[in-house]
Amino acid sequence: MNLADVSNIVYNRVLAGLPAEIETDRFVIASGDLEADTTEKPGLILTHNPGPWTITTLGGEGVCRRRKRTGNVFLQVRTPAEYGMDTLSVDIGDRLGRLFEGVWQDRPLLYTGIDVRYQGRDNAWFLTNTVITYEFEEVY
Repeated sequence: MNLADVSNIVYNRVLAGLPAEIETDRFVIASGDLEADTTEKPGLILTHNPGPWTITTLGGEGVCRRRKRTGNVFLQVRTPAEYGMDTLSVDIGDRLGRLFEGVWQDRPLLYTGIDVRYQGRDNAWFLTNTVITYEFEEVY
């Protein structure tokens, strides 16, 4: 497993449990392009923020190395800035977080924490971030 696998695993888990309010074409990875109609209907952006790594093996040259990788994946929920949509933004963020609570079947990827953060309004839309903290052991 490597860092590129993390985004794919999380993306597939979210896609399989995508809340009904978000259409599949409205769910993109940050390098993708969310249409300009963000103000018209809810959208979701996945951003991967790898963190530090720690070597977990000892030995000289030629020894198989292991390191513990940690980081965060942000699921940015955007809803139109209309009455009641702020609540919908938080509700979708909460449901997304539940897709990862107590999940062990994505090993060696372990989800170590989920945090739903309401960011507020940015003129045209409301933003809620669901932050998924993870770790895995990389062998190289």
